[in-house]
Order: sequence, then C-alpha cells, then structure tokens
Amino acid sequence: MSAHDCRKFNGRKEEAAKREMFNQMLDKLEKSNVDDQKHIVEEMKHIVVEMGQKELKSILKVEFYNELEKIIKERKLIEEQVFQLIKKIGCCKVLNEWSDLSFEESLLDQRFKNMIAEEEKKEEKKDERLLTDISECYILLDETDFEIPKSLLSHCVRSLLKVALKKEEDEETQNEAEIALLTLSNIDNDLEIEQELHLSEIKEIIQYHQEHHNLTRLACQSAWDFFVGRLNNEEDLGDEIEKELHFVKEATRELGELTRCVDWKRNEEEQEKTKEVQIIRRWLDSVQAYIYFCYDLQKEESDCLTECVARLYRAVKNTNKRMCDKSIKMFGRMINSDESSSSVFGATKAAGCVLEEMQRTTLNHDIVVNCLEIFSSFSRRMQGEMEEEWEEEELKKMKRGIFEGLEEEGYEDTMTSYHETFSFFNTTYYAEFSENLNNFFVSV
Repeated sequence: MSAHDCRKFNGRKEEAAKREMFNQMLDKLEKSNVDDQKHIVEEMKHIVVEMGQKELKSILKVEFYNELEKIIKERKLIEEQVFQLIKKIGCCKVLNEWSDLSFEESLLDQRFKNMIAEEEKKEEKKDERLLTDISECYILLDETDFEIPKSLLSHCVRSLLKVALKKEEDEETQNEAEIALLTLSNIDNDLEIEQELHLSEIKEIIQYHQEHHNLTRLACQSAWDFFVGRLNNEEDLGDEIEKELHFVKEATRELGELTRCVDWKRNEEEQEKTKEVQIIRRWLDSVQAYIYFCYDLQKEESDCLTECVARLYRAVKNTNKRMCDKSIKMFGRMINSDESSSSVFGATKAAGCVLEEMQRTTLNHDIVVNCLEIFSSFSRRMQGEMEEEWEEEELKKMKRGIFEGLEEEGYEDTMTSYHETFSFFNTTYYAEFSENLNNFFVSV
C-alpha cells in the first residue's frame, strides 16, 4: 500500500471512530446525571469541531435531531446542555458554509418555532435568556425561509442585539456576543427587518468596537455581515456603512492581518478548520455583497483592497483552491462594479493573478469563464474610459501600469490558447466572448 493510500485508509478509520464515539455519547446523554451530561456535551462539542463536512453530514441526520427533541420533551437532558451542543453544531455549519436540510425536516425545528411563539405570547416576564438561546439554535441551523411570523423574527433580532450590545470585555461576554452576532449574520438577506429595529444598535456595536476593540474578530466580521446584508432591502444604508463607519478600509485591514496569521503551507483541510481562514472567507463574501450594492468606492480604498486580495491569492494559490476561487471572483466583482477599478486592476497586478489562474492545469470550466469575463469587462471598461476623453498623460500612465503588469505574465499566449474553446464556453455558459479576445488590448 502506498503512503497516500495508507493515509486515506487511516483517515477513514479515524472518521469511523469519531462517528461511533459521537453516537455512543448521544446514547449516554439521556441516562446521565447533570454533571455527567456537562462532560459528555463538552466531548461531543469537541468532536463536532474536529470533524469535517462529510463526517458531520453522516451524523447530523433527521433522526439525530428527532432524538434530541425526544430527550428535551422527556426532560432527560437539561435545556442548557442541549442548547450548547446545538449552537456548536450550528456555528460549525455556518462557518464552514455547508448546507444540510435535515434540521428543517425534523421535530426539533418545529419545537423551536413553537417555543419562540410561546415566549412571544407572554405579555410580561418574558424569559429573554431562553428566547436568545432558542433564537440562536434555530437561526444557526435553519437555512431556508425561517417559517416564523415577522413579529417573532423581530423579537429574535431584538433579543440577540441586547446580548451583542454588552460592553464588558470578559471572555464569557465576548463569547456570548460572538454567537449572537454570528446568528444575526445568518438571517437571510431577503428577509426585511425594520431599520428602526437594528440600525442604531448595530452602528453602536461597530463604533464601540472601533474605539475599544471589545469584540472578537469573528464577532466584528459578523456584525458587519449582518449590516451589509440589510443592503439587499435597504440600499440607502450604503452611505452610513462606508462614509460613517469606513467598511472597506476596515475589511481591507482585517483581510491583510488575517492573511499574515495563517500558515498557508498546511493542506487545505487543515487550513479550513482554522477560524482565521473561515473569517477571511466571510470578509470576502461581505465585501463582494457591499460592492454589488454600492458602486462608489474611492480610488485609494479600491486600490488597497485589490492589492490585499492579490496578496491573498498568491498566498493560497498552491494550497487552498476554495480561497483561490473566492479571490478570483472578487476581482470579477470589482471590475464589473467599481468605477475606478480598471486602472487599479492593472496597476496592482490583479490582472496578473487572473492570468496565473488561467494557466493552471487544474482549472475548472466555471473559473475559466469567470477569468475570461473579467478580461472582457476590463476591455469594455477601458474603451469606455478612453471615450470619456481622459487627459492624455493620465491615459499614458494607466497604459504603462497595465502593460508592465501583463507583459511578463504570458498574456498573449494564454489568451490565444483559449481561442479554440470560445464557442464551447459561449454555448455552455451563455457567455459573449469575442473571437478576437486575444487582441483585447491592441486598441489601448
């Protein structure tokens, strides 16, 4: 057996052992006393964090959630322990961006919706702690339409914001704020939440953190993610997000610092288990969403952001395909949305990153199309800028930056190599690539 086969075999054995241990612990829960339950739940939470997506999916079936619902119903496990375990599972799902509808098909999903409704009906003496716990469990695990009335969702949001607004800097408070904000960030962007319900609170949370640094990195990113997500229904928030709170500047700084924190020489599976990599992915998604809705990035901020993503791409290109794809998609979003990105695109060598990606032997069709569309958009943008009668000296400077960034990257050979495949991509992906794509910059 080769060393590679040996590692795969040992990996499968380890996965099977984890699954068996997890299932055994679940069986023990309902038969244990309170102290033992706490210990067992801690062990189960640790296993959840160590498992990969495939391992978790093999365990988190409808039957698993139904079993938890049964244990809660019969009060064989104290609610606090159930909530801790479910929150850990929900956090892992959200941070790893994997989808699974088992929870929504389970009895536990319905139980949580009923519990939220019961708390909402109380005219006084609402149990805010209980409502927060239920909201976090439900929203972290639910992936579709949150089948609760808008008034109940509003109550969940208020409850979560109260937790996130706490100013204490002790570890327990920071952990509570982190889970509350991560939960808020998982609320579907299509769901409307009244501005008066969240605007002043989320701004206060971000501004206080900018002054006092009281949030964890994940909590800070999640606060921004929730705020930017509201742009889907409230585009007028763009000015406040950028001009008052300087979102792009903060995102660029965080991306740069996090990129330097990660050991990118480790394999992708090990990287993806680190919180830093998970937060980087979330920042990239938030910035892409912001750029989609807001088209007025300042040139300096756009320049810094593009340079930052280019450094990230070069750090991950040999070890993390998932992050590579996100970086390339970010370049595409910027060239299609940002008025200043065409000059920045060449000057910061982002075009070189796209060319490097196109020259890789492992490239899939979707990424090829994305790369070609970036150059197509770049060409159209450049032509438009020329027609706007830019100052001759400024155009010369722009051209110099572009050609210096592309000349040594094998641009012409790379584009020509794709010439024969344009018809396939046009037909398969409904793209519009010119047969003269390899002559993109002649007119420049």
